[in-house]
Amino acid sequence: AESARNASDRLREIAQNAEKLARDNADAAKRAATVARNAEQQAKTSEQSAISNAKEANRLRMLAVAQSLAIQSLQMPESNQDDLPKLLALEAYRLNLDNGGSRNSPDIFSALLKAADERYVLEGHKDNVRAVAIDPDKPQIASGSDDGTVRIWDLATRKTTRILQPAKRTTGGFRAVAFSKDDRFVFAGSQEGQIYSWDLSKPKGLTVLRAHTAPVLAFIPFRDGTELLSVSTNGLIRVWKQTAAGLDSLSSIAAGIPILSAKLAPDGQHLLCGSTNGTVALINMADMKQEARYTKPIDLSGRITALAFSPDGKSLLTGNGDGAVVLFGYSGNSLSASGYRLPGGPTSAVTGTAFSPDGKLIVSTSYDGSLRIWNVQEARQRQAAQPINVNDYGNWIMSLGYANDGNTVLFSGADKTIWGLNTSISDLVETKIGKTPADAR
Repeated sequence: AESARNASDRLREIAQNAEKLARDNADAAKRAATVARNAEQQAKTSEQSAISNAKEANRLRMLAVAQSLAIQSLQMPESNQDDLPKLLALEAYRLNLDNGGSRNSPDIFSALLKAADERYVLEGHKDNVRAVAIDPDKPQIASGSDDGTVRIWDLATRKTTRILQPAKRTTGGFRAVAFSKDDRFVFAGSQEGQIYSWDLSKPKGLTVLRAHTAPVLAFIPFRDGTELLSVSTNGLIRVWKQTAAGLDSLSSIAAGIPILSAKLAPDGQHLLCGSTNGTVALINMADMKQEARYTKPIDLSGRITALAFSPDGKSLLTGNGDGAVVLFGYSGNSLSASGYRLPGGPTSAVTGTAFSPDGKLIVSTSYDGSLRIWNVQEARQRQAAQPINVNDYGNWIMSLGYANDGNTVLFSGADKTIWGLNTSISDLVETKIGKTPADAR
C-alpha cells in the first residue's frame, strides 16, 4: 500500500510538472506569436513608410521638375515662334497642380503669363505716371503724369489716341484722373489743387476749376455716376454735378483729418478715408457729416495709404505705409475689431490695393516695385499662403486698378509706363494657352 501511495504521488507530481511545462510552453508560444505579430506590423509599417517616403520623394521631384520647366519656359528667347514655351509652361502648371504644389508659384505664374503673351507695356509719358482711370464702358483708359499731360489709350490697339495738355504746365503734374459718365469729358486733378476738365468733343475744350488748395488725391463716381467726388490731401471733399458743360459744384465737407486714401462704401453713401496716423474716418455723404472714426484699429499702424472693398461688400482691404496689407471684415458700415495681416507683404509703403472683379484675388502694389497676389478665400480663413510676387517692374509703382475685362490689372509708376497683366490663371491656361485641368484657379 505504501509503495502504491508513493507511486501515485510521483505520478501526480510528474503530471503537475508536465502541466506546468505545458503552460510555460503555451505562454512562450503566445509571446513568440506576439513578437511575430509585432515584427510583422513593424515590417508593414516600415514598408508603408518606405512607400510613403518614396511617394513624397517623387512628389517633391515632380515639383522640382515643374519649377525647372517653368524656368526653361521663361528663359526661351522672345523671338521663339514655336509652341515650346507654351508646352513647357502648361506641363509645369499640370505637374505642379497634380502634385499638390502651391498655386501661388511665382515662376509658374510668370511662365504662363509670358506664354500667353498677356503682359503688355504702354509707353509714351515722359515722367512718373501717378494715376490711371479705367473707362467702365469702353476698352480705354486715361493716365495722368508728372510730365503735365493726360493720355487716353485704346487697350485694343495699346496705342495713345489723344494727348491732353494745358497751355501752362502744372507744377507736379496730375495725381487723379476720371472719365465722365457719358465719356465726353476727362477730368484731371493737379498737385496744385485744380481740376482740369477736357471736353473731348472739342479740339480745345479745356476748363480749369480752382477746386482745392491741396493736391487732388482721387476722383470717385457718386450717385450712379451722375455726381463726382474730388478728394484732396488736406481732408476737403467736394461734390460735383456732372453736366453737359462739365462739372458744377454742389457742396463740400471737411473730413477733419489729412487724407491719403479714400473709397466709397458698398452702400454708395458712405466714404471711408485713410489718414496719416492709422485713422480711418467714415463720412456720410448723404448727410454731409462724419459718422465714425476708427482711431488706430488693431493691426493698423502708421499711414493708411490704400483702401479697397470686396465686390460682395463684406471685406475691407487696407494698405499701410509700413508695407502691411490687412484684411478686415466689414458690415453695417463698421470695421471688424481686428484684421488679418496677409503674409509676405511688401517691404515698402503700399500704393494700391484691389480685389479682382470676381472676388477671388487680392492684389497690392508698392513702392518696392512689386505686385503681389493672394487668394481671397484663404485670406478670409486667415490661412493665406505666401503671395505670387511679380517684382520685375523695377521701379516705384504708384497706381493700381482692374481693366473692364475683369482679368487684367493695370499699374503704373516711376518708370513712366503703364503695365497690363492678366492675373487670372484659369483664363491664362484655359483660353490664352490651351485646355488643362478644369479646377484651375
